[in-house]
Amino acid sequence: LNLLNPWNIAALLIILLFVGFFAGSYPALYLSGFRPIGVLRETVTKGRGGRIFRRALVIFQFSLSIILIICTMIIFNQMDYIRSKNIGINKDHVMYHYMSGGSQDKYEVMKAELLQNPNILSVSRGNSLPFWIGSNSGGFDWEGSEGNNDVLIGFTFVDYNYEKVMGLNLASGRFYDEQFVTDTTRIVINEKLAGFITDEEAVGKWISWGEDHIEIIGVVEDFHHLPMHHEIDPLVMILDPDRGGYLFVRYNPQNKEAAEAHFQQVWEKINPNYPYDPQLLDHRYQQTYEDERMLGEIFRVFTILAIFISCLGLFGMAAYIAEQRTREISIRKVYGAETPGLVYIMTRDFMRWIVLANVIAWPIAWFAMQRWLENYIYHTRISV
Repeated sequence: LNLLNPWNIAALLIILLFVGFFAGSYPALYLSGFRPIGVLRETVTKGRGGRIFRRALVIFQFSLSIILIICTMIIFNQMDYIRSKNIGINKDHVMYHYMSGGSQDKYEVMKAELLQNPNILSVSRGNSLPFWIGSNSGGFDWEGSEGNNDVLIGFTFVDYNYEKVMGLNLASGRFYDEQFVTDTTRIVINEKLAGFITDEEAVGKWISWGEDHIEIIGVVEDFHHLPMHHEIDPLVMILDPDRGGYLFVRYNPQNKEAAEAHFQQVWEKINPNYPYDPQLLDHRYQQTYEDERMLGEIFRVFTILAIFISCLGLFGMAAYIAEQRTREISIRKVYGAETPGLVYIMTRDFMRWIVLANVIAWPIAWFAMQRWLENYIYHTRISV
């Protein structure tokens, strides 16, 4: 939110005037209805309408607070679900670097030098981050399709050892291997696409994207190649290293500093004119859900404010009622009433209001968060 934007400033001023006007209207109108002589003699009577209005405000405030509490809990539950869910990729202990400058042409040299350090476990490259493969296309055909191939298929370009760096699991067949020179004309797919192609073993069948029939040599287990808002789609992984703009390096977590130092040394040696600026794959994954994290923080702040304001209003109401019932409390004490009994009498009405606020808030919060969770194909459950 750009606070220097004139429209945003105007909107905030309008909200300020609107809230200030309505916040000041009630006490002004309420007090203007009193006769001064009655106020001075303390003979002002409190009408039933005023009590109902005050109770309605307290119930409204607490309903909002409860709604915010529930929404905040569900948002954080969803974030925990996203963080803890196995997305089919081992994104921990992986660095990546955009292949700027001459690093693309000198990739093989860089890869060989990186692997000389035992703390660098595997190196590969690809044209997109593994959890953000947004490219897709139609026009694919496959063996036994019978013309039923009107489906969008995601695709990404990878290099050898990609499955080792990303920790992908093979469901059947194998991944690309430098020992097989014909792998450049073969293809690896995911389980979702294999299910479209056949109910049996997909390895050995062909798929085409144009005129050539390309043999399927491997099927990887499904992984979330798009954020949780999207269902896992059919995917093909094409061996085309020259299109890989990202360099991926899996390192030994026990010697992260040594691995980073070696990576920097190799990068600056081979690509000295471009800054060394690696990123951690896991951190980049968390940034994918930055909007959700910010939403959770905003709800948490507003929840704290709402609870504080509601309790402040409730405290004022309690003090007001206690003042009105001073004589009653004194008489009850004279007749032997205990403090717990007096507390129960004083809080009995408030508890009813809180229960009513919950009855109002729960269905509203459930409906609102159910609609919000519908934005995610994969999401947490709303439990009692």
